[in-house]
Parts: sequence; structure tokens; C-alpha cells
Amino acid sequence: MNDVKKKYEKAIKYYQQGYIDKALQICEELISENSKNSLALNLKALILYIKGDLEEAEALWRKSSDFNDDCIAKSHLKECFNYTEKLKIYERARKELRRLEIDDALKSLLMCSEDDFNAINVHNTLAFCYIKKGAYDKAKNSVDKVLSFDRYNMIALENQKTLLQFGREKGKCKLPKGIIIILLLLIIGVGVYVAYFPLKVYIKDLTSKKNTAKQVNNYGESSLPKVNNEENKNESEVKFSLKDFQVALENKNYDQLNKIITSYNKDKLNLAEKSIYQKGEEILKTEGIKYFYLEGTKYFNSGDFTDANSEFLKALKFSDTSYLRPHIIYILGTNAEKMEDLSSALKYYEYYYNDYSNGDYIEEVLYKLAIINSKVDKNKAKRYAEIISKKYGNSMYNNTIIKNILKSD
Repeated sequence: MNDVKKKYEKAIKYYQQGYIDKALQICEELISENSKNSLALNLKALILYIKGDLEEAEALWRKSSDFNDDCIAKSHLKECFNYTEKLKIYERARKELRRLEIDDALKSLLMCSEDDFNAINVHNTLAFCYIKKGAYDKAKNSVDKVLSFDRYNMIALENQKTLLQFGREKGKCKLPKGIIIILLLLIIGVGVYVAYFPLKVYIKDLTSKKNTAKQVNNYGESSLPKVNNEENKNESEVKFSLKDFQVALENKNYDQLNKIITSYNKDKLNLAEKSIYQKGEEILKTEGIKYFYLEGTKYFNSGDFTDANSEFLKALKFSDTSYLRPHIIYILGTNAEKMEDLSSALKYYEYYYNDYSNGDYIEEVLYKLAIINSKVDKNKAKRYAEIISKKYGNSMYNNTIIKNILKSD
């Protein structure tokens, strides 16, 4: 069993570092040893999902759902229709591109880029379109996105070479400004570590975040259980370390990034510190959230609900704009039930009902709200049971239990 765990952790590490083919190979070995291994099935499906191989990914999710009653697999199965539609849009973009309709292709591709399904193909094609339009910064973002998943991807590497060739003049004209700014920052004592960051990214981070709404930790605070940040340190006692943050960023140490970010008030940092802090926030909102979600799922499936709760809460903090947010809220409610924390379970389910009334889990959520409330608040239980009865009359959740709640005094 320890050997299986080590292999899976190695596969996860490869996946996080962009060696997806190595991760895929280990998953296949684990599945060949145990065809019901839900962790390996889900990770392999996730990699195929990123590659755009929907048919095989769907088959793996179905297998995991049937064998293990896996909630992650079930959630993806419910989204398969949307993934199919996005494949059609992607094929339309390719046809538009063949007709040299670059702007139309871009519109179609941007519709496909809203989540990570088929991300490698979508962003490779986006990079090509942006290069054709001379939008080198946007092309670089798409190339970086692909390489974050697959660092040996040949198309992305070729696009990277093209950017170096055509973007050279642009880079040269920005270089003197970069040197001047870095020297000025050094003079005023901001710190030598600013020099580790390309000016293009530095300026982009400052401008792109300027008007971003601060929803991550404040959104829904009144209805969601508070995230416990016991690890937070006294800001007056500990100095923000650019070096430590840079090391965590380069190594994609999401746990360390989360620990540092939740230990400091961004508003009290200087200009250079804010820039790297924001870069850390961005990577946690895109890559870190998936890492925490997968870690939480791993603990959940192994019955370690306390650690699962901790990981899911980390994911929740950075989920304000993520497609994973409703999945995280639902599984936090389910995990709270497993921990017999019915108060928190109700809060998560009520939050889901209020914000995702047409979501994938709405029938299950209403059912759980009716069942749990039947023990603590009969009026609420009846209200949720009535919604099931009227709106989802043909659902399997409109059963004798719901009818008994409606008949109760």
C-alpha cells in the first residue's frame, strides 16, 4: 500500500511540474495493478481532459464513478455535454483559422479557454493567432500556459522560438527602462530580488490587478464558515521575504505560497513586494486551487476528513473566479457531514443553494438540506422538501423520506 501511495505522489509531482507524460505512465501502471484505483483513474482522466481526449477521459470518470461512487468523477460526467460543445467550438476555430479568419478564430478559442478542458490544444492555437496579430505578450501567456502543463510540448516550444525571433525588437526597446527601474528600486532599498523578475511581468502584474475585485476571502463570509488562519504571523514581528517567496514561486510550492500570502497584509507591502505577492496570488488562483482540490480529494477518498477539510478550505480561498468553486463548496458540505459537523454542512449547502440554484448538485443539496434540517428545524426541512416535490417531482430524491417530512407536524 505504501508503494502505491509513493507512486501516486510521484505522479502528482510530475503532473505539477509539467511532466504529464511521466505522470500518465505512472497512472497507467497503478491502474494495471488495481483497476479500481480512484486516485489514479481521476488523475489520468484529468490529464486526458487537459489534452482534449474527452472520450477516454469520460470512460475513466465513468469507471471511477461506478466502482468507487467517486463524487469528483460524477461532477465531471455531468459536465461532459459542455466539454463536447467546446470541442465543437474548437473545431470551428480551426476551420476559421484555415480560412485565415483570425479574429473569428480568436473569439471561438477564447470561449474554449474559460476552463482547462483541451487547454493544450486551445492555447497552442491561441498563441499562433496572437503571433499572427503581433500580440506577443498575449501569445507568451498562452505559450506559458501550455508549458505549465507540458514543458516538452513541441508546438509550444516552436511558438516560443518564434516569439524570441519576432519579439526581439520589442524586448530591446523595453530593456533600458527595465534597468532604470530596477536600479531605482535598489537605490531606495526595496531589495535586490526584484532583479529576478522580468520587467514585462512586473508591469503587467501591477496593471492587470489594479481593478480586480477583492472577492477571494470576503465573498460569502456571512454564510460560509470562516477559514481558520492559525498559521498567520504577527506582521510587526516578521518581515516579508522576497527571497523566500521567490523560491516558493519557482518551485511551485503551493503550500508555502499559501502560508506566506495568508501571513501578510498586501496593503502594508511596498511596491516590489506587492508585485511578487500578486504573482503568487495569481498562481494560487490558477494552479494552486487545483493542487489543493486534488489533495483534498485524496484525503477525502482515504477517509481522512480533517485533512481533506483543510485542503478544500485552502482551495476555497482562491476560488472566486474558478469553475471549481461550486464543486469545492459542495464537497466541503459533504466532508462536513462525514465529520458530523452538521452546522457547517448546512452552511455550505445553503450557500450552494443560494448561489448555484441551477448547479449540477442542486437536487442532492436540496435533499440534504431537507434531511439535516428535519432534525433541527422542521419548518426549513419542509420548505426544502416542498421545493423538491414541486420543482423536481420526477427526481429520485422525491422519495418517501421527503413525503414524510412534508406530512410531519
